[in-house]
Amino acid sequence: MKKIRTYDFLAFSVLGLCIIYFILTIFIQFNIYISYSVAVLLGMDIFSLIIMHNHDKLLRKNEWLERRARLSNDISYRIKLAGENSFNNLPIGILVLNKDDNHIEWANEYARGIFHSSLNKNTGLIDKKISDFNLIDNGKKLEGVLAVSNEFDFTINGRHYKINVERQDNIVYLTDITDLKNLQALYDDRTVAAGIISLDNYEQAFASADAQEKASRNGEIIGLFNDWAKKYDLYIRGYSEKEYLVLMDRKQLSSVEADGFDIIRDFNEYCKNNSLKMTLSIAICSVDTNPNKSFDDKNVNLTEEQKSTFSNINSISDVMDKVKSYLNLIYNRGGNQAVVVTDKSKEAKFYGGKSVGMSSIDKIGVSNQAKDLFSEIQKSDKVIIMAHKNTDADAFAGSIAAAKIVKAFDKEAYIIFDEDLADPTVTQLWEEMENEHVNLLNDDLIHFVTPLKAMTLITKETFLLICDVQVVNQLISEKLYKKAGKTCKIGFIDHHRTGEDPVKENLVYKYNDTTASSTVELVVQFFNYLDEERKQKIEISEFEASMMLLGIIIDTTNLMFRISANTFEILANLQEYGANMSKARAYLREYYDEYSKKADLLNKIERYRDDYGIIVLRDKIYSRQDLAKFADEIINFKDFKAGFCIGEIVSIEAGKKTNQIGISARSLGEANVEIIMKGLGGGGHFNNAATQLPGITIDDALIELKNELDITYDKDGEDVKVILLNDVKGKGKKGDIVDLASGYANHLIRTKDAILATPDNINELKRQNDIEKIKAQEYLEEMRKLKEKLENGKIYCEVKTGEQGKIFGSVSTKTIIDEIKKEFDVTIDKKKMEISIFDSSNNLIDKKIEQLGSYDVKIQLHKEVDVTIKLFVVESK
Repeated sequence: MKKIRTYDFLAFSVLGLCIIYFILTIFIQFNIYISYSVAVLLGMDIFSLIIMHNHDKLLRKNEWLERRARLSNDISYRIKLAGENSFNNLPIGILVLNKDDNHIEWANEYARGIFHSSLNKNTGLIDKKISDFNLIDNGKKLEGVLAVSNEFDFTINGRHYKINVERQDNIVYLTDITDLKNLQALYDDRTVAAGIISLDNYEQAFASADAQEKASRNGEIIGLFNDWAKKYDLYIRGYSEKEYLVLMDRKQLSSVEADGFDIIRDFNEYCKNNSLKMTLSIAICSVDTNPNKSFDDKNVNLTEEQKSTFSNINSISDVMDKVKSYLNLIYNRGGNQAVVVTDKSKEAKFYGGKSVGMSSIDKIGVSNQAKDLFSEIQKSDKVIIMAHKNTDADAFAGSIAAAKIVKAFDKEAYIIFDEDLADPTVTQLWEEMENEHVNLLNDDLIHFVTPLKAMTLITKETFLLICDVQVVNQLISEKLYKKAGKTCKIGFIDHHRTGEDPVKENLVYKYNDTTASSTVELVVQFFNYLDEERKQKIEISEFEASMMLLGIIIDTTNLMFRISANTFEILANLQEYGANMSKARAYLREYYDEYSKKADLLNKIERYRDDYGIIVLRDKIYSRQDLAKFADEIINFKDFKAGFCIGEIVSIEAGKKTNQIGISARSLGEANVEIIMKGLGGGGHFNNAATQLPGITIDDALIELKNELDITYDKDGEDVKVILLNDVKGKGKKGDIVDLASGYANHLIRTKDAILATPDNINELKRQNDIEKIKAQEYLEEMRKLKEKLENGKIYCEVKTGEQGKIFGSVSTKTIIDEIKKEFDVTIDKKKMEISIFDSSNNLIDKKIEQLGSYDVKIQLHKEVDVTIKLFVVESK
């Protein structure tokens, strides 16, 4: 206020001096000095007024600046406080890591909450490393994934997080996506899965059955399926005698997969017990049919081709088309399996296959196959025959047998052969052909050509026949196949299960019987379906017949596996052509030094999980046949269900030889080695399979094999069906047939608490049960007769009494039993019969009778029969 009054005083002073100067100048004559004095004072006042004004303006500006500064500081503080609160309370975890050693320099409260259960009480995150928490998800450590990925999903303490890494400032952001994952899982769980259950070999199995037996068996099979459906809450309806529709959601499908499609095992057991030669094939497809679906889930590693395939499935009709195609795949693999394909899995998953499939091809089917092949040969200008890389005796001899059929139609046959792509046995055969049997090499209509030469022979009328293989990457020449696929027709004959990347380009003919012994068997049987004129043109020498016999011997491991009546027919046919077993076996002989080394290695068999023998060959590079021989030797021992041999082998890839780790697997029917080898990327047959593993060491291969054994026979549960001889807690009662893990089942068998549920033992159990039923019925009738004898009976028990009628001692149950014996000549067994005593007011007497009176003695003679006897406790005379 003081500054304002001074300013006003000066203003009034200037105004006053101006008025005085004006008056003096106009109205009054005054001294010049007075005038100057007034002017000076006026000037001083004006100058002071200006100075005061500017000073006051400056003060106001400074005050304004000070207010702005205070306000700015207040806002900055509040913004800083809000930022810190936001970082701490934001529902996103934030970690700031040191750039040198990645220890945590700062973390918000949310991040501390994320890692809370991984911390000790009252311990913070600062100065700790991610590795200190030892967090693992799907076998991967958090610190390891952080080092290589900028964006990924990870599960921490039971919750799912999307983790983003800002590399420049070394900041890690953790966003909780648990609810989203749960919602996605719920959506996935409710996605429909549709499938078809097919009874393989149905017509042949019931060909000789009468209508009543067929109807009875069908009813039992339907009951089996209904029990399975109730177990998992599935929907099953039959739309033909041999095929059933099954519907479920993906959550139910997961439960079915977790149990390894136990319906296959149960169905096989039913067929075994009832002498039905049928197996079961199941194909199930579960795909999101939403047309707007995407495949952005990083956990789903689908190829672009697979994404394209699944994106075209937009209705349940499309799903069923997919099911039918995979059912056909299972059929071609020999049946007795389930296949599941989903848009959440990189490849189809197979289950079951733990017993050998049934051949669904009868004589009529073979005749039709032969006619179709003959038709394709007649329509062609020439036939090119190609087998697989590392050509073995079956593929080589099968190709020659096919060439003989082509020659019978007066067509030229070109067998693709490359000595560098053949196994040692075939190389030996080829050398003998060159030296001793040149007639086959000089045949007018049968030629052996290289893959390069065959490329120049292909025309639109050429027929490419593939033998003993149906997988593209196993062909002698993929380049030839691709050219043929664009130019001419293609067909194949094979006895292996269908694998990934099957032959399908321009495919007009296929014959695949996985129950056959060999490709030689499949081709030679066609000789019998030629007309007489062409049959006469089939000329096979003793050497060629022995070579074909050798192909069967090798593929059946000396006629031990996959032998059928048809196989023996073919062996008889080959014998007519002069096949010599001794000559065929001679090609399989080995040198003494090699046998001695093999004997030494057999002493080093590693026993795994009690039932499996493994030999590891480390000293040199071996052939596939060597590995197979060692695996064969292992299963000669009763100790092992299956044998495996691991060693380094030479493989032919794209025409070049490369070293890989090979595994050969054999069994005698107690284990399906095909399932194990397929899990390692290979394949084969139930008893005979193999795989090749590139880019790993022998030790790594051994670990992978053991892991696959664990997965196949623990997770899928190779249970053993046993009959309990005694009650076993938690498993069942005496006489129950139960499925138990093999180890526990063997334990119960050794302790005489169980026996294997073989058909003979099951029949014996049924016989014993029938006897027990008869005995039980007889006992029931006996108790009913006893009831008639005791009913409305009365017994008296005399006792001594004291004052007021109190008896001395008491009347026990034994006393009552003795009185019944005296009165009715009947012995009551307390261990088998339950005795209850009631007084006149119908109150149960828990203790002995201590008063005179009448009592009801209720005796349960049998669970279905009881009787009441009147007891009178009276004073003795």
